Amino acid sequence: MELTFLDYKPEYQPWFEKLNKAWLEEYFVVEPFDKWVLEQPDEAIIKQGGKIYFAASGSTIVGTVALRFIEDGVYELTKMGVDKAYHGGGAGQFLCRAAIDKARELGAKKLVLWSNRMLENAIHIYRKLGFTEIPVLAGTYGRADIMMEINFNERPSAIKKTALNAQEIQQLRTETKGTSERIHFNNAGASLPPDMVVETVINYLNEEAVYGGYETEYKYREELENTYTLIAKLINANKDEVAIVENASTAWGLAFNGISFEKGDVIITSEMEYVTNLMGFLNAKKSYGIEIKVIPNDEHGNFLLSTLEETISHQTKLIAITHIPSTSGSMIPIIEIGKIACRHNILYLVDACQSAGQLPIDVREIDCDILAITGRKYLRAPRGTGFLYVRKEVQDKLKLTLMDSHTAEWVSETDFKIRDDARRFELYEKNRALALGLGKAVEYAMNIGIDRIWQRVQNLAGKMRKQLEDIDGITVHDQGDQKCGIVTFSVNGVDSALVKSELAAKQINVSVGKAISTLIYMNKNHLTSVVRASIHYYNNEEEIKVMCDALKTMIK
Repeated sequence: MELTFLDYKPEYQPWFEKLNKAWLEEYFVVEPFDKWVLEQPDEAIIKQGGKIYFAASGSTIVGTVALRFIEDGVYELTKMGVDKAYHGGGAGQFLCRAAIDKARELGAKKLVLWSNRMLENAIHIYRKLGFTEIPVLAGTYGRADIMMEINFNERPSAIKKTALNAQEIQQLRTETKGTSERIHFNNAGASLPPDMVVETVINYLNEEAVYGGYETEYKYREELENTYTLIAKLINANKDEVAIVENASTAWGLAFNGISFEKGDVIITSEMEYVTNLMGFLNAKKSYGIEIKVIPNDEHGNFLLSTLEETISHQTKLIAITHIPSTSGSMIPIIEIGKIACRHNILYLVDACQSAGQLPIDVREIDCDILAITGRKYLRAPRGTGFLYVRKEVQDKLKLTLMDSHTAEWVSETDFKIRDDARRFELYEKNRALALGLGKAVEYAMNIGIDRIWQRVQNLAGKMRKQLEDIDGITVHDQGDQKCGIVTFSVNGVDSALVKSELAAKQINVSVGKAISTLIYMNKNHLTSVVRASIHYYNNEEEIKVMCDALKTMIK
């Protein structure tokens, strides 16, 4: 169902009253304050500094919501009602998300709401969209037994903003023994893990060898459970929206292959999409007769949001985007795409395997339904780790491709019930040592501060690009207004694999980005391969100089 967001007009008052009275009369009673607001919204809300909005499907109004001004900087989210015939179509979430954005635009410092715990689905949506429960203040509703708020002045977690200083960098390098052995610019492949992550994994395996696998798992059950909590905090999700899997490709595949495609459905993606995902699209095309539409970048390397808007139709089933491509330092505007997907009520899948640990990832801000992450890259976790985020209200819409007893809440001889969280996408048997290492790596990154990491990565990558651009015979290929910690280049007349080999002989790790990895982008730009040097916060300027000097020698 494609929805549009409408501002209040006096002629919409009957809809505002009808939609709200319907749910009030079904669950409660229309209280005197309700009656006044619904019958005289201009006086009760608009003239008091508030706003009223509507969701429409075509020419039909299907839902409404209001922002009531309470005091300077504080608004109430109120009077949200959806036509019962349109329940389950996403109109409530669409209205709620849009109202939150409007509250921000109005300069709200807080957005509050009163509700009743019997409205479990509504409370669930509020929590997913960032509302937290607070003590109930005396209000104007006799039916209210819960109060919630979003505080726009608070971030989901306390994040340090100051830049990493030289002493901190040296300490981080000291805690990563690999930095004393070589220069590692292959963080987009697999970062050097912190020593404490390695020790966490090894110590767990040693205990398994002595005490037994199941017994060691039981001993560390709280720490293993905390890994889910840490991941949820990292991406601003809820713990029941997280599944731990082996890598981003597994996460992506579990979600994508759970979508019920039909002939004629359209998937929209970008020219930077990763090969594994592209193969998934092609397989769906062969299996179901879906269509794939690719949004190209402009001549500056920027994703064309206007073209995305123009491409969307009622047949669009999925928007699937890789945030940071494998063979370029460019970035796709996933937050802006999320707003478009939400406005059109289209399922939105983001591959953020190169993003997590490099820059802040907030699933509520992105407004994605599905997010796939790997651990080994910028999170500095062990290989063989990753996780999947699936928005709570989307979980039941995805088919399960694999199941075991871990998938179910209960099993009888004739039936079973799927568990009510994202762990339905996991299988029971997995490497607990690696899962514990993943949790330690996430905690390590958050203790540094993701904003601080991102600041340093951008700074170092910018310096690397500048130094490479100043070398005759080297072409830097990164495009776009915003760039990340991946730097791609080529040396004129020298094969990328040979460049990698020559640098490796000098204890400098880089990788080769092959055309197959991002086939559409590479073909468009007539590239068969590139050298990929990927920065992390533990790298330093001296290492960049050493690599550039080695390249100068190679060219001579």
